[in-house]
Amino acid sequence: MPQVPVQLVNSRDRAAVEVNGRVVVLHFRSWTQSAQVFVPVECMSVGRGQRRRFAYVGYAVLGPLLGFIAALLIASMVEAYCEAAEFAPAEVERYAWTAFAGVMLPAALLCLYGIVNYIRTFRTVYIDIDYEDGVERVEFWYKPGRDAALDAVVLRLEELHALGAEAERFPLKMGYTWNHQRPLRSVVAWAFAWMLPIYALMRVALWVAEWMAGAELHPPVWLIPAAFAAPWVWGFGLMALEQVRLLREPESFRRGLKRYNRADFGEAEADFEVTLTDDPHHLPSLYLLIDICLQRFDFTHALELCARLGDEDPELAESIQESIWALRRLSERMA
Repeated sequence: MPQVPVQLVNSRDRAAVEVNGRVVVLHFRSWTQSAQVFVPVECMSVGRGQRRRFAYVGYAVLGPLLGFIAALLIASMVEAYCEAAEFAPAEVERYAWTAFAGVMLPAALLCLYGIVNYIRTFRTVYIDIDYEDGVERVEFWYKPGRDAALDAVVLRLEELHALGAEAERFPLKMGYTWNHQRPLRSVVAWAFAWMLPIYALMRVALWVAEWMAGAELHPPVWLIPAAFAAPWVWGFGLMALEQVRLLREPESFRRGLKRYNRADFGEAEADFEVTLTDDPHHLPSLYLLIDICLQRFDFTHALELCARLGDEDPELAESIQESIWALRRLSERMA
């Protein structure tokens, strides 16, 4: 079955579900990273549920709030125009209130729409993935009959759940997760996420200092910009230090790493091969080449590289080899 896009219940990330033979592949993509989770039938359970959509709370709260602000602004503009046109005071007031009501009416309807839809419950389908350290639930919205492709996927998921581990002669109690992160975007997202908390901590510290001193304090002008700039300086500072450390690496590896981070895996693979030609014991190139090979299910080459990695780091090579064999067994069921 091809990938079918789904809307996750607890996330705004893009997601898709793919049923390939007796393996379920979950695809996740956000602005900072992407991931693929391969789940064998033995490690999952499927069910249906009902949830409220908290997104509608935004309609109920933000709609009237933004509408009220817009209504005040437009009403004041209408009032200023009428006064400049020398309308009678009664007409000025009537036109201003008419403009205010004209903006607030759609806002009130939007609020009512949000409340009504939040009270409703919507159908969902969930997949519980049984990991060694616990169960992780992936849940998405589902309305039967709206999307034929999604209906087929849900039906197949429930068939696999009904079969369970009894359908496999040699059960496989582990899945495989491939994850790719974009460092620059991750730093930007991290900095944005920490700007307001750092500013809030600064304000709380200032209030506490004023309370202890018993007088109003006047912080320096640069303090507020510094609070907003701190996470950016810290994040990009660490990235700059990493770039300085990479200067000791071969140029071909640095070029390949940039392409790998941009998800240009074909060109990155060629650069890593050049690095290994010059330095057969270069561990980062071996590791990233294995990762690229696993993306295209090239297990023979991945095991060869893993054997070379074992000469330098046996513990890491053993861990990777387990993942290779797990994914290889999963790929045999993906038919």
